[in-house]
Amino acid sequence: MARTKQTARKVTGDHAARINLYVLQKKRGKAKRKKQKATPNLIFMTSQVASLPAALVHLHLEALEVGHSQVKMLHSFLENYFPKGGYKFSQLGFDLATPESMEVYEKAASNLAQSLSPYSRVVLIITTHSDEERGDLFAGLLHGEAVSSKVLEVLELLLTPLKDVVKGADMIFNVCGSIVTKEKSFKDVKKAAQIFNPRSMILFDAPHLQLAATGPYLHSLLDNTIIQGFDVSSAALFALHDSAMLGRHSNIILITWESEDLVVVKLVWTDKKIRPWGNHLPLQCPQCGTIQKWEVGSGKKALPYECNYMDCGKNMGLDGESLPPKSFTFTMPKNAKQLEQGKKGTSSWLKFTL
Repeated sequence: MARTKQTARKVTGDHAARINLYVLQKKRGKAKRKKQKATPNLIFMTSQVASLPAALVHLHLEALEVGHSQVKMLHSFLENYFPKGGYKFSQLGFDLATPESMEVYEKAASNLAQSLSPYSRVVLIITTHSDEERGDLFAGLLHGEAVSSKVLEVLELLLTPLKDVVKGADMIFNVCGSIVTKEKSFKDVKKAAQIFNPRSMILFDAPHLQLAATGPYLHSLLDNTIIQGFDVSSAALFALHDSAMLGRHSNIILITWESEDLVVVKLVWTDKKIRPWGNHLPLQCPQCGTIQKWEVGSGKKALPYECNYMDCGKNMGLDGESLPPKSFTFTMPKNAKQLEQGKKGTSSWLKFTL
């Protein structure tokens, strides 16, 4: 993510020193045993709830500015469906970089979990940075500098106080794509799914995720799941109808369950003229160097492309002979399914089961 709040304590860049949150957690436990402090009583909150009460929860890195506008947009959409109550919106910042800040978050998250107990439908959004090289999640600030930790470490510490809320919830990751594209980090995401058992997880693999592009897709997704009560797997596909701009920017990763098995689906936008079967056409012909539209041939699963410049290949051979115009052929992957949802003109979506 590109922007952060400009304060004395800020998070900048896409790299951060790695710290081990488990070690900090052990230090905090030792300090607790020494102090022998009494545990405060937790107060259960009750409210007048509808038949299907819903909650939107936003967990965000404390020093991070981006993400709030997108979440508030989703909140404004949802709250109008609950004029008599039965809806709750909560935001909770986190900083896990020190034992003290970790304890502050754990207490706040535990209290939040108690207040969310009446809500049967929960959407949990996590907003933070990811390290471009490792896929680590930014965990907080240490001596004014951003630090990151392994994905599973961060998710365990964030979600354990909320474990009863996370079970059966829909999780959305406002996180740049290295959490998906780095193998170890994505394994941690899937392991967290198995530990906390959310109903679904939605992630994006764009290297520098622009949250504005996700708005229409998430708006439709929440409308069909939280408001209308459709199955999340079906709703995630239906939401593709108005998501071409998101498709140009990022693929979508959907994690759900089938019986007791984890199902991971990748949704890829494709367009015959500019993104054949999810592949990027070069802006410039690698043979003649011209910048112009590619000539697209006919075909269903194999799409041929040829440079449209009349002199492409002219006198470009080793001995000055002319070469044929530069051409490409892109074939639909065998493990892909072309979807009807979101199909418009020359564009559509592909579904891959990973």
